[in-house]
Amino acid sequence: MKRIISIPEIEWRYAMAFVLLIVLLLGVSIFMDTNTVLTSEEDELVQSLEFSEDVALLFKRKTKSTLEPLYPYSSLQRIAQQINSPQESHPLFEDALKNNPVPRGISAVVDQKHVQSIIEGLRPTLSASGYTVFQSESNFGFVPDAVGIIKTHDQYDILRIHETNGANYDIFTEDIIRVLQEWELRYNLGILIRGADYDWFEADIERFPEDMISFARNVESLCPDVVDQGVGSIGALAQAMERDGILYCWWD
Repeated sequence: MKRIISIPEIEWRYAMAFVLLIVLLLGVSIFMDTNTVLTSEEDELVQSLEFSEDVALLFKRKTKSTLEPLYPYSSLQRIAQQINSPQESHPLFEDALKNNPVPRGISAVVDQKHVQSIIEGLRPTLSASGYTVFQSESNFGFVPDAVGIIKTHDQYDILRIHETNGANYDIFTEDIIRVLQEWELRYNLGILIRGADYDWFEADIERFPEDMISFARNVESLCPDVVDQGVGSIGALAQAMERDGILYCWWD
């Protein structure tokens, strides 16, 4: 007499097959991860910074890119002056680097469309380990961008390393940090810096104040170019910030 297989038993078999498939895929993923190794140059960089090798390997896996030193802006500026060129591809750039300070972090070239997903994917793990991940270059699609990590719990160190400033308005790095900290205390914004360079920064904002026009005026005072050469009006700035949940400042 044939045994009739019940519907619950069929469902159980399918469930077990699904679980086995997941286990197999995880095993393949783990195996593939073991193929990621640091080159001798990358290992030397990681050790000089006293970074965790596990963190460096994770960063390399996620970015799928070579690990490069992340230099303070002042160092890069001096190099550019030495070779009379802002381009890192200049043949004298590597020689010029030999006489400059130790880098402050590591970076990796990343395609623009992957930057945000990489940052969001790495942020929880790296933050728990005492590292901060952020976009360190934005090249507007002309060439790939870059993502960097530094060993700090203080997100404002991102601005300090890049020496973010609006010097043409007598606004310097610590001025920007002071203003952001004041806004955080006054408005409870939940600022989370996602990227910066010497002339811009971008931050996710968890909560905006009710009076967005007043807040937009404060932002325009910090970075006039975002209105004058950007959205065109205080009202448009308020709408853009509230719509996107982002605070973006840049100085021409």
